[in-house]
Amino acid sequence: MTRDFRSCVILPLLIIGLSIATKDGGKDYQPGCNPGLPDALNIHIIAHSHDDVGWVRTPEEYYNESVDDILSNVISELIGNSEYRFTYVEMAYFHMWWAKQSAEFRKSVHQLVCAGRLQFANGGWTMSDEATVYYGDDIDQLTRGRYLLRQLFGKCGLPRTAWQIDTFGHARDRADLMAQAGYDSLIFQRAHFQEKFERARNRTLQFLWDTREHIGTRARQLFTHIFSGTYCYPKDFNFDERGIFISEGANEVAVFTKILEEIEEAYETNHLLLPMGCDFSYRQAKITFRNVDSLIQLLNGLSLGPYKQMNLFYSTPACYTLAVNREFEKLGELTRRFDDFFPYADRASNYWVGFYTSRPAFKAYVRQGSALLTAVEQLNVLLLGNAKSTPIDYLRRELSILQHHDAITGTEKQYVANDYVRRLHDASQTCQNIFSEALGHLSGGIQLAVFCNYLNLSVCPETVVADSQYSFTVTIYNPLGWSLDDLLWVRIPVHVPESGIRFEIVNVENPTQFSFNYQLLPVSDRTWLIPEREPLDGKANMELIFSPVQDGHRLTALGFTTFNVTASRPMKENPRHTFGEKIFGRKPSLMQFSLDHNGRNIILWVKHVTSEKQFKVLIEMMYYDGETEYNPSGAYVFTPTSRTEAFHFGMPFVTVTRGCCVHEITARYASWATLVVRHFSDQKVEVEWTVGPISDKGNTVSREVIVRYTVEGVPEILPNTPGEFFTDSAGRRLIRRIRKMEYDTVTNETDPIAANYYPVINRILLKGRKQPFVQGLKSYDRTREQKKDLPALAFAVYTDRAQGGTSLKDGQVELMVHRRLIRDDNLGVDENLMENGIDGDGLIVRGQHWIHLDLQSVVLSRDREFATRVTKAPIIFFNKRRISAPIDPHALSWSGLNGSLPSHIHLLNLVAWPLTETENGKKQRLLIRLENFQKAYTKGPPIRHRPYLLRLSWLFSRIQMHNCTEVNLTADQTINSPFAQQLHWPGGDLNDQATGPSSNVIQVRLDEVNLLLHPETIHTFLCTFQRI
Repeated sequence: MTRDFRSCVILPLLIIGLSIATKDGGKDYQPGCNPGLPDALNIHIIAHSHDDVGWVRTPEEYYNESVDDILSNVISELIGNSEYRFTYVEMAYFHMWWAKQSAEFRKSVHQLVCAGRLQFANGGWTMSDEATVYYGDDIDQLTRGRYLLRQLFGKCGLPRTAWQIDTFGHARDRADLMAQAGYDSLIFQRAHFQEKFERARNRTLQFLWDTREHIGTRARQLFTHIFSGTYCYPKDFNFDERGIFISEGANEVAVFTKILEEIEEAYETNHLLLPMGCDFSYRQAKITFRNVDSLIQLLNGLSLGPYKQMNLFYSTPACYTLAVNREFEKLGELTRRFDDFFPYADRASNYWVGFYTSRPAFKAYVRQGSALLTAVEQLNVLLLGNAKSTPIDYLRRELSILQHHDAITGTEKQYVANDYVRRLHDASQTCQNIFSEALGHLSGGIQLAVFCNYLNLSVCPETVVADSQYSFTVTIYNPLGWSLDDLLWVRIPVHVPESGIRFEIVNVENPTQFSFNYQLLPVSDRTWLIPEREPLDGKANMELIFSPVQDGHRLTALGFTTFNVTASRPMKENPRHTFGEKIFGRKPSLMQFSLDHNGRNIILWVKHVTSEKQFKVLIEMMYYDGETEYNPSGAYVFTPTSRTEAFHFGMPFVTVTRGCCVHEITARYASWATLVVRHFSDQKVEVEWTVGPISDKGNTVSREVIVRYTVEGVPEILPNTPGEFFTDSAGRRLIRRIRKMEYDTVTNETDPIAANYYPVINRILLKGRKQPFVQGLKSYDRTREQKKDLPALAFAVYTDRAQGGTSLKDGQVELMVHRRLIRDDNLGVDENLMENGIDGDGLIVRGQHWIHLDLQSVVLSRDREFATRVTKAPIIFFNKRRISAPIDPHALSWSGLNGSLPSHIHLLNLVAWPLTETENGKKQRLLIRLENFQKAYTKGPPIRHRPYLLRLSWLFSRIQMHNCTEVNLTADQTINSPFAQQLHWPGGDLNDQATGPSSNVIQVRLDEVNLLLHPETIHTFLCTFQRI
């Protein structure tokens, strides 16, 4: 029988005022913070509600059913009791709620915020995922959320604590962003259960997270706190119900005191953080707060462990951080933690690594939407006079929602995933129209930009005409600050009648100078049979393949490059280049490739020209059967039935196609599993996988499909440390991984597969070692041998979406591309991850990998550039035209830059500021965000790279910059403001944000502004400008 907590014992009630007696005792404390009592065990009660922006309900359903009540009722309680504090996170919901409030109520909320009683943590539009979210998208959603807070409440609304309590692992470079943004702390729940246990035992659940890529360089660090338990109410207590109930017969005070003893034993100081809330808590805020009041009254003044009294009071994450900072300054030491917190397991053999791949089509759609947002933000500034802020902000907000940790992760219910797709589609359609307006602005008229959103199905009505003579334009928008001159191929669906058609492809800027080489390939049977293609009425029977960067041509930086394609009857034989003939005006690669096949593998043969050494890469599609009983594979978890190896398909049916532009080998492993490897004439290697509908053998088998790459016959690819490989961290810098053999003491089984899976947002990479020097050779023999030496190699695979990946043996990597699971993993979704597709049999997904295999120095020197190019890929659109219609090259080819940026300087954002038209009365500025990819220090003797000097004033066409102010990462404070206030921790360095109030803006004169961009740093500037 459960009992009412408040009537179980009789204790003298201590007035709540005791807990705030020293509230003003420390001048360093923010408004509303209680510093606690010096000799007491101070327990900071963090009242909060974790409100998922979609999961098993859509965002609108959650808002209407719960969030509206939560915010309204909590704030009413805060107004009525000055002791209460509350922490809120999801700005997507707060934005919806705020729009419905009266001016008087808004004024009360403003007072609560500035008094420190309603505090915001994180401040992003959502609590974003850290395994599958690209760092640029994370910056965007953080910026949008904090922009709202600054707009509503000024500086007092800005969070100083990152509150990532429900994400499924934590990325190093995400923490680095928080450090660069000026946060004081990061608080989360989920770390691998074994590490968490050891840290609790050693009282090291609080530490400095060192976010540098290489030891020996100057650090950025972030104070990090891991909950000893969960982010919810203590076990068996539910404060949202009338009275507090636990298991029958227990003494509530004794039970809760035991819980607090366990928490106290896990931390170093006399300040404890007690989360008081859970998913969608405080809907009946009056009941919840009264229950917490009872707890405070019953426990305050009681002794616990070495402390004579407990001191419980309402607090916030920021106030707690300030309190423990004071205590660690007294202690004088704090441990450090490097690397990241992947993979995450909550218990033995239950690795949350399946969501790295779950819903792969949706993950790709989010990436496409992200590239679209980047492009329209640029066009709005450069061509449209900042007139499109409203539709752009609509897309920005929808994309921000999709970064949520139960959205892009693929861990939501199917109907919620459908709702996410609908939201992104609607916002994207509006923004695609901006391209037509931008082209119209250039031409002074109307120039349509028609997007073919089904190119991966070989469907595009603009390029398919039932005639033997027709013409269309192909316009490619490059959203990057670099011109592109390699590794780019375009595939266009066309219709070719039996009589044949000759195509001519020209750049509209120089239509008579050069006709681009091309190749026609038939649309594959695999593509014809995709059910989603049927209602689109795709009439293309061929694909037209060409590279827009032949013969020294480049895709212009931050601009449009347009090609005119004309189809006509073949009056004469079309001149053809042979494969490998020099049509690319670049220095030939030292690595030469060719394709072959053998057994189950497609073989990429590699020859190093200088040494004449030859080796191979085996490429194969395989699969795992997912566990369906104990710890089943589900939307979150990957548990293979075999703990040692993936399964092979039978022998594939193989076809070979050769032409002047591309050689390709197709391996059809099953009716639902196809792999195509393409070797292009410029030595680019692309791997296309098409998977689905995955066979589940009559709903009896869970199946998870991988593509595996094995480099054989070359010791120069083997790592210095056995088991070493690299993945990206949040799509930004590389992070080192070491393969491990995980021993499960509970089941006496090893789990070396799932335990070694890591998130891959855009690349996985192997670094080889240089072979040892051979002693005893004479000098002339040594010279001859050195010429034959093969230097250390690197092998990288770049992805078009977030996926899970690993290296299960040296010289090998694999990437999981698709999953179909017949069991739920019992983590809350309560639905199997089936993705049934349009015909109910299962979704078919197609994607690409790109291989870069070369000398290690070459691969690493271009790694960040390549990763950025696949993540922010060029945007292609089309327009039918009459053959006789004239073309204005100035309307269709244009650059927003007066000169290309160097390859190590990346333009992340060019955005009209303010972000929304509601602040149109303010002076218009531009937000410019730039990143210097250079390493802070050279290899060997540490020599610090100098900042790069960028001459900004005349960088952009049609715009002259007048002056700039450097601001923090999220553009809501000047650069020195958050770092001047940032807490210093024992053993920590002052965060290396590039130093000093305006040291990175050099105003030579009114019309000349230069910027200093520091290595491994993202800089954000707000600049005034003039259109010219």
